[in-house]
Amino acid sequence: FPNKIVAQVACDVLQLLVSYWEKLQMYETALPRKMAEILVATIAFLLPSAEYSSVETDKKFIVSLLLCLLDWCMALPLSALLHPVSTVVLEELHPPRAPLLDYIYRVLHCCVCGSSTYTQQSHYTLTLADLSSTDYDPFLPLANVRNSEPVQYHSSADLGNLLTVEEEKKRRSVELIPLTARMVMAHLVNHLGHYPLSGGPAVLHSLVSENHDNAHVEGTELSSEVFRSPNLQLFVFNDSTLISYLQTPAEGPDGGTSGASLSDVDLSTHCGFMGGLQRNGSTGQTAPYYATSTVEVIFHVSTRMPSDSDDSLTKKLRHLGNDEVHIVWSEHSRDYRRGIIPTAFGDVSIIIYPMKNHMFFITITKKPE
Repeated sequence: FPNKIVAQVACDVLQLLVSYWEKLQMYETALPRKMAEILVATIAFLLPSAEYSSVETDKKFIVSLLLCLLDWCMALPLSALLHPVSTVVLEELHPPRAPLLDYIYRVLHCCVCGSSTYTQQSHYTLTLADLSSTDYDPFLPLANVRNSEPVQYHSSADLGNLLTVEEEKKRRSVELIPLTARMVMAHLVNHLGHYPLSGGPAVLHSLVSENHDNAHVEGTELSSEVFRSPNLQLFVFNDSTLISYLQTPAEGPDGGTSGASLSDVDLSTHCGFMGGLQRNGSTGQTAPYYATSTVEVIFHVSTRMPSDSDDSLTKKLRHLGNDEVHIVWSEHSRDYRRGIIPTAFGDVSIIIYPMKNHMFFITITKKPE
């Protein structure tokens, strides 16, 4: 697909739909799972041309698809990811039906090792043709969509700079696509079925360890105390590696919840991302907070920050002025002026105007270049 801007917008929309997977499931039970299947097949389809492309946006788009796939994997219940992928084409070519999660790891492996692994039967990945049905045409042409990217021409000098096989392997090891795929695999291994932890999203920066969600261990750091946990078993893998098996109470039919929600947190006890806010109350007592397994967001709300002294006003303006995105509620008859908060940041302004018919007029503006 040549128009990368349209493709990127479509990917962003798919990523936004992650938050509504349960509502999508109400329309059709298998719809959220199909979204993940299509993402897997799309990555497999675009990877061969993107991994060797000299156009950086080709690689960045694959990265966007991989991150979108990660969000869908973390949102869907494990039962959906372990459901066998069933299409007429796959049943004819590959009778033992593999689960969706298997195909996800296969395409991630291809992103790390290269699309040449497609030829191996054990690494067979989903294709767009596999998912074709009366309800979904993966090759539907888009009429009147012009390519907005300039055509790339390669000079003889470029062709003369081709890398050797060894140099190519070294280049791939530090490239965007393999690095992103490795990160996605590591995230799935460590957090799939384990998020959210009872300790909160503050532990997401590290790997899951034996003291997390372990009611028999009081300390927050890993220590010898875990060896006395009745719900922990340790196995010797080799001279330098132990494998631990920790049994935790089930929190639902799939052993976990999606955990993506917006809520107010007490700043004095909050253990997640603080966004520069203080625990001593100088920047307010509470703040809205949102977290998934891949992102943490805390909001600087001006009306929750004290304004009773020059120092508190300075702190408030410092926090608001350093934010890249400003969300403004305006009940004034005039349009909001960007310069009200003097700052070199504030690249995006989202202005919400309440209307008399109980609806809202919302404008999104970008700072002039």
